[in-house]
Amino acid sequence: HFNLGRILYEIGDAASAARSLDRAVALKPDWVRAWYRLALACSEGGDPVRAMECVDRALRLDPGMTDAIGERAALKLQRGDAEGYADDLRRMRDLGAKPAQHFYQRGRWRVERGRIQEAALDFRRAYELDPDHVPNLIAMGRVLREVDPRQSIRHLDRAIELDPTHA
Repeated sequence: HFNLGRILYEIGDAASAARSLDRAVALKPDWVRAWYRLALACSEGGDPVRAMECVDRALRLDPGMTDAIGERAALKLQRGDAEGYADDLRRMRDLGAKPAQHFYQRGRWRVERGRIQEAALDFRRAYELDPDHVPNLIAMGRVLREVDPRQSIRHLDRAIELDPTHA
């Protein structure tokens, strides 16, 4: 059930992925990665409450799982909990993770599925956390090309300034 759920999630079928991952955690309730993947599927499927329950379960089983902390931070930001979001970002940094990288990867996943507006928000969060992350600057430049050409050029110019090999 876990592998099927993971595959369904990767191809963008969040509802089917959640059903399969629900079966996986029912069979093995202490499976941290299954709870985390279920949280992602619920989040992408439009059920942030269930997503938060699942990510909290994953973190009770493995408090140091930085991917889950990053997803919880995103869910907190989505519901307007700026203080909780900031706390989770600090926790990620304390564990040696880079929160900007989490949002950058999340944005790339969404671009691959054609969810450009959501990707732009994730890239913006990554930029706010690390304004000199060249791959994110390039991704933002590409995503903003159609929406805001001036911002697009600004991000691409900054990427080239930081790393001229992208010229």
